[in-house]
Amino acid sequence: MKYLVIARRRETVKTVAGALLAAKEYVNNELKSGRSDCVYLFASGDGSGMGIANADSHEQLSEILLGHPEYQNFDWEIQPLCEFNRITDKLLEAVQRPQVVTYQGPIEE
Repeated sequence: MKYLVIARRRETVKTVAGALLAAKEYVNNELKSGRSDCVYLFASGDGSGMGIANADSHEQLSEILLGHPEYQNFDWEIQPLCEFNRITDKLLEAVQRPQVVTYQGPIEE
């Protein structure tokens, strides 16, 4: 399963070189292993960013994120992702299905 992962650095946390180096190593290992497809930082320059993570379950994703060396310094937002064509085809089926309307009598005012 794929997940959109957004990490927003908490305002009260300052970036220190050692933590940044550890985070860089962690992210590069995640990319190399295939657990992450991509990781980008926001242009704000505060270390916040987003990525696409791969995990077999929500629990596995939690374990992956808990391994981030600066886990406690971020607020995390997670969105499970669906494959575009597969879900679009299901949506098309649903909206193209004939609608059954049943008469329920006159509307009382």
